[in-house]
Amino acid sequence: MIALRLALRNLKRNRRRTVLTAVALAVGIMVLITARGFLDGIDRQSIDNLIDYDLADIKAFHPGYLDDDFPDLKLAIHQVDSLLGVIRGTDASVSATARLEMAGLLISGIEETFTRVIGVNPDTDPRVFKTLQAVVKGETLADDTPRALIGDRLASDLGLDIGDIITVLVRSAPGALNPRDLPISGIIATGHPKVDQSVVYIPLAVARDMALLPDAATEIAVRTERRKDSERVRNRLARELPSLDWRSWRSLASDFITLTRMKRAGQTIVIAVLVLMAAVGIANTQVISVHERTREIGALRALGFTSGQVGSIFLWEGALIGMLAGCAAVVVGGAVLSYLGVHGISLAAYKNIDIGYPVRDAIYPMVKASSVLGSFLFGVILSLAASWGSARRAARGQVVRALREGAL
Repeated sequence: MIALRLALRNLKRNRRRTVLTAVALAVGIMVLITARGFLDGIDRQSIDNLIDYDLADIKAFHPGYLDDDFPDLKLAIHQVDSLLGVIRGTDASVSATARLEMAGLLISGIEETFTRVIGVNPDTDPRVFKTLQAVVKGETLADDTPRALIGDRLASDLGLDIGDIITVLVRSAPGALNPRDLPISGIIATGHPKVDQSVVYIPLAVARDMALLPDAATEIAVRTERRKDSERVRNRLARELPSLDWRSWRSLASDFITLTRMKRAGQTIVIAVLVLMAAVGIANTQVISVHERTREIGALRALGFTSGQVGSIFLWEGALIGMLAGCAAVVVGGAVLSYLGVHGISLAAYKNIDIGYPVRDAIYPMVKASSVLGSFLFGVILSLAASWGSARRAARGQVVRALREGAL
């Protein structure tokens, strides 16, 4: 195409201007790519932590259990062992476990704090959650021996260590307060701030004894082979056991997903404005180019170029600058994200910082093809849009006036 060749010639003729304009746009696109990489990485970490340490892929509850912020133990699921057998028989590829959660009070000397007390089955829980493998000090729960696991942040806040005795106070299903003294066998660090700061894990048999629910659990958690199959498996289990309220992790994390989408939209708009400001430089460059080449434009029209062909030259220039800037931004931004994706960005200096996501210690950005491609195309389209006004002005200019007066 002759318009493309002329556009390339014009860009080479003004190399310094071309490079400066492309660099400004490249910086804006690179900021957009890296910012989206950070958000993609945080989202992935958050979802992994939620599923691995709290939500699982699928959960089942007694109908009405989730309707209250402080669920009643009277809405626990009974005959859990038989239900687990039905679940495993329905789909041999899934793993399932039962948990019994209670609101409780942790007391240590004069210190006390509200906690979530969760009873777990040491045999089946590791097949669904990674909690019992997150022990960084001491020993994990391996049997029904009365003892407790607590998070490292909770241990630090209360000055607790391995072997210390804590008193856990819960309200049983009939309503009576039931305290139990338990030694701390291990300290965990999951990377999920709320788990590490406010949960006490005890054997399921001990939790049932405290709640006076010998065969019950408040939830049945299921892990699928592939996360994307969770909705399909949930629907199948709901057909087999319609008496339970089945929820996928997306349903349980709906508030978090909505919040992250709102945060992403707001942050993307701010960054897009920065890229838009860089595109102003392209528009300015094109305006100057049109004024400098007025007689050249008139000569092209006199030689038989249509207005569309003249305008396409400037559009090609804008597109080429956008592609040049986009390619540079993809290479540099991708390299930065790849490096940080391996080494991470430490949050150790901000020990108790709450970034609004279930992530702590470090952030690991990621290179997501759709985000990188979207940022690249956004830069190219923005560059084309910035060139549109100049291309339109060049195409609508009068031939005689351009040649004689040097004005369009």
